Amino acid sequence: MIKKEHLAGIIFTIAIAGVGFIAHYTIGLAGAEVYALLIGIVVGNLFTTNKTLQPGISYSEKKILGWAIALMGLQLNFRLLNISWWLIPVLLLVIVVVMFLGKFLSDRFSMNSSCGYMIGVGHAICGASAIAAISPLLNKEGHETGVAVGVVNVLGTIGMLVFPFVVISLGFTQEESGVFMGGTLQAVGNVVGAGYAVGDEAGQVATLVKLGRVLMLGPVVIFTAFAFHSKENHMDRKKVLPGFILVFLVLLLIVNVFQLPTTVLNTFKQVDKILLAIAMAGIGLQIKFADLKSKGPKALMLGSVIFASQIAIVLMFIYGQQYFN
Repeated sequence: MIKKEHLAGIIFTIAIAGVGFIAHYTIGLAGAEVYALLIGIVVGNLFTTNKTLQPGISYSEKKILGWAIALMGLQLNFRLLNISWWLIPVLLLVIVVVMFLGKFLSDRFSMNSSCGYMIGVGHAICGASAIAAISPLLNKEGHETGVAVGVVNVLGTIGMLVFPFVVISLGFTQEESGVFMGGTLQAVGNVVGAGYAVGDEAGQVATLVKLGRVLMLGPVVIFTAFAFHSKENHMDRKKVLPGFILVFLVLLLIVNVFQLPTTVLNTFKQVDKILLAIAMAGIGLQIKFADLKSKGPKALMLGSVIFASQIAIVLMFIYGQQYFN
């Protein structure tokens, strides 16, 4: 629900999104959501954002992004997408390997295993949201959650900005680009931003692949609860499965079972683009390059090793598909 304190920040992100649409229609080259993201990054790093804007910016970054992702369910018609079913076991492999790399490599980087495990889960599932979901289940020092969140956010931001250029230079198709983004990037916002920077199809595939990873958050939280059992452990059900994912799944089912009118689908697609541009403006405003200097060097190194391993597995799948096809 939008509160009074959200309005100023939401209007600010809407204004940035509006400039993004103007840039899109006058300059071209990229979608409005990409311009909104870039403008948000520039504004957020060059100027100090007024505190009254912050609640609305955070609302745009999280809630409006959730609405945008939910509406994407109407755009993902499996009859039009050609994603290999082999991607499912590959994603499961990525999740398992990345989760446990954090725990098992933590000693080599002189870190507590709980912090390493949180970094691994953040990479494997959905960034800060996954870390927040499992952190109450671990016997950790107070600062570890913040370090883990900081590391995955920094690396996810770098990936979001760099990966569109990487997939284009590698000559990946829209589908392959979507698989790469969806299979490697940490937060949902990272995936959506990077995917749509390449193209609409890449963005749709990336979102679908990413939400497949997000759906594994429930099993991962349950596993963590048993593996790190404590009487003080408790689970937040809202963090296990956010409401926007449920709406996404319902809309995904509807569009794949029923033949909806093209005009209806096109209308929702345009609404979705507007919401996505607003959310990308909010995400851009939250990205601070100074964060690169402030996070623990050892934790950042561990996160980088995990991230590189994740990228390697997904690249092997993509190149393997190319070879066998």
